[in-house]
Amino acid sequence: RFARCFDACVDDGAADEEGSALRYAARLFEREIDEDLQPALSTFVTIEAHALEAIRALSPLAAAFRSVCGEPALPQLQQLCANLSAGWCTQLEALLAESIGRAVELESWEPISGGRPAVLRSSSVVDLFTQLDQLCDVFISFASLQPLQPADLRAFTDVVERKVGSYVRIVAEGCVPLPASALEGDARRAASAVASDEAPATSAGRSRSSRAKGAAAGPPA
Repeated sequence: RFARCFDACVDDGAADEEGSALRYAARLFEREIDEDLQPALSTFVTIEAHALEAIRALSPLAAAFRSVCGEPALPQLQQLCANLSAGWCTQLEALLAESIGRAVELESWEPISGGRPAVLRSSSVVDLFTQLDQLCDVFISFASLQPLQPADLRAFTDVVERKVGSYVRIVAEGCVPLPASALEGDARRAASAVASDEAPATSAGRSRSSRAKGAAAGPPA
């Protein structure tokens, strides 16, 4: 197709309009591919295997068009990537909400030490962060194929941040208050000792101030 575009623009002299036959042919070829991509905008709605194959095949072409014609190159491909990113983030919202609810419901809090108090192990946090690690790998692989806009990257990190925060709040609300640690007890005793030391000094300071005022007033008439 590119050879046909190149031959056509050389034969009809259209290259003069764009400055070079190569640039003009590349623009024609890019326009054809961009039109072919239009149906993909409605076909692919989230990150999945077939969409990744299409982007993987078209990304080198987009890079070549940028080097020859400059930005923007294949705007429909950029729009497709933005749509896939948005669809992926929407899908993650429901997926992580379901996963977190199921993981917390099945939480076992298994002890991992025999001390007193026992140290407990959360199975839900392992499940959640294993899933997040896998999801991040998928998104990073996707983002490495075609440059994404900062807003698309931020949307993904915002979903992860919100869901991790939601998980932490659920776990914290289900935990019993922790007993005061030895360190907290030492801190309270130290604060009490400082307050006790300051109290006599403050009283002495007030007494000296009262005597000084009396002396300044002189003997009674």
